[in-house]
Amino acid sequence: MKRNLLFISRYPEIIDEFQGILEEKQIETDIAQNGTDAMELLKQKEYQILVTDLNLDGYNGDKILSYVNQKFPDTICMLYTNSISAVQLGFYLNKRDVFRVFLRPVNFRQEFMQALEEAYELYDLKKHDRDSRQERLKQLEGNRKAIAEIEKIIENQNESWKDFEVFAERLLGFTMERYGRNLNTEQRRQYFAKEKKLLRAMCENPDTHNIARAQNEAEVLMK
Repeated sequence: MKRNLLFISRYPEIIDEFQGILEEKQIETDIAQNGTDAMELLKQKEYQILVTDLNLDGYNGDKILSYVNQKFPDTICMLYTNSISAVQLGFYLNKRDVFRVFLRPVNFRQEFMQALEEAYELYDLKKHDRDSRQERLKQLEGNRKAIAEIEKIIENQNESWKDFEVFAERLLGFTMERYGRNLNTEQRRQYFAKEKKLLRAMCENPDTHNIARAQNEAEVLMK
């Protein structure tokens, strides 16, 4: 995967220095000199790394970070600024999910480039973890749909067997009236139970064995 990055600064000299370093690293870099242009770029594609100042024309750095946190949770954000209080530092690290904060002037060639390499490693880990979770969710969703289909089939089968029960009751009731008048109550109960079981076996597997077995059982009960 080709590395990309969005760098936001209103200072041309800082942009020139930064671009000179990144050309050596073969990182695809987009530049914005204000918050408005940065927002337009963010609406067009997802960046792996975002580096921004706080003081920007248009949308300020805080709004940029908030937007990226919501829309692109895998993007690693880095912040550089002239000054920052301890309270602000805690806010950006904890609430805006900023990976590193740098105070100007920044040594882009040493400390910053080391942090950038670590940021890409973190991005890869976050992206892999998210992709793995999404794949697992797809598997679970597939399993859920498969279970729902099975339940539907079983439900249809159950409805079919309810119809079968009604049919069997009618058929066996007719047979009993015609051929089983001499059977007592217990014999009638046994006849119904066995014949319904055999009829069901015949419906599930209508081979000659099951058919002959049903006939033999009926003849035995009717004697």
